[in-house]
Amino acid sequence: MFKETYLAKHKDWKASERKGDHVEIVTSVARPILAPDESMVREYGRVRESQNKIQNSIVSSWWDSEYVPRYLEKIEKSLPARQRISWLQWKEHELREEDKSLWVVCYEGPKALQGTRHCHRFILLDILEGRIKL
Repeated sequence: MFKETYLAKHKDWKASERKGDHVEIVTSVARPILAPDESMVREYGRVRESQNKIQNSIVSSWWDSEYVPRYLEKIEKSLPARQRISWLQWKEHELREEDKSLWVVCYEGPKALQGTRHCHRFILLDILEGRIKL
């Protein structure tokens, strides 16, 4: 089973609590091939900040910055990213047979997300679970 969490929460886990689960950190430092480009993050932040001044709209900034299509395009064009996704899908299948999980982890916690799924880890989960086809 695929699961997700954020880095601050992940750091609080003890290895013994993971029970053999695999943890895949998908940040620009740990796994840059699956992380969004810095330009995408900056543009999303810029659009979000300008819209927050007007209408406090995190939802429209997600789409106005074209974050989702830009992230998908980045992954589609990257052979190493597609290979890593294939490996993660294989690994999750292997773990599932042992009743274990594969965790996708990045920086954005609940405060930054403000109740949304506006983080690349959710797009990545949609790809990994087959809801988005590359």
